Amino acid sequence: MIGIGTRICVKSSDREVFLAATRSLVAAVRAESGCLSYATYEDMEAANAFYFVGRYRDQAAVDAHIASAHVKTFMGALDGCKSSEPEGAFYDLPDPE
Repeated sequence: MIGIGTRICVKSSDREVFLAATRSLVAAVRAESGCLSYATYEDMEAANAFYFVGRYRDQAAVDAHIASAHVKTFMGALDGCKSSEPEGAFYDLPDPE
């Protein structure tokens, strides 16, 4: 199992545009066949900073996620909203028993 964690900071003036794009992204990602879970969280101490956390079945599922049309659409929308470059990491996770 593979985890992905991403932190995205957005401009306050583009917050609502970002949130609308995020809602669409989350619905599409959760429908991916290799996605085990996907959630977003807002940082309570840093204004307009958001975390995206996903768990995927395997590398093929991660590759499909990254190549998906909905991720590309989201990243295009993010270009105008972000206040800094997104930060992300991949993690090998133990399989649930």
